[in-house]
Amino acid sequence: MAPTIDSGSLVVLRGENNIDNWERALRIELEFAEVDDYVYKTVAEPSKEDKPDEHKKWKLGRVHALKIINTTLKDDKVLTTLRINGWDQSNRDPKYLFDLIKTTIGKVTNEARSEILEQYQGLRRSGFDSIASFLNQYKLARKRVANSGLVIDNTIEYLNLYNIVKRNYPTDAKL
Repeated sequence: MAPTIDSGSLVVLRGENNIDNWERALRIELEFAEVDDYVYKTVAEPSKEDKPDEHKKWKLGRVHALKIINTTLKDDKVLTTLRINGWDQSNRDPKYLFDLIKTTIGKVTNEARSEILEQYQGLRRSGFDSIASFLNQYKLARKRVANSGLVIDNTIEYLNLYNIVKRNYPTDAKL
């Protein structure tokens, strides 16, 4: 009989920000259940006719590994990301799902980081009714940058703000 899944030791995948913790907890659970080879290696399917017991063990091992992985997929953003990137939910190979997660989650998050940084750097005072609304948007953009894991040096931050002010106010204006 296969060991039960200890969902308390598993980590729900929320994106790239916790993928390392997710993978570490997943690996431990897969090893405990003795089904890690089905995720990290390609395990050939034994002949159903010649080796029925081995085939049954192979099939149950794959299903158990897939069940463990699926237990960690509860976040709507992660599920949507996988679907957008061609997740074939009828594919019962746990290695396929694991490899898709590892390649897709990082790729999309890096693209999102790039967009966040582009929005931050592209803010212009002229696009807002008032300096207050600009500053609110600037703070929000700055928070999104920080939450994405990117670090902006204070010198760059000051230069960015200085250039925004310089572009929008004449040199003879008093600040």
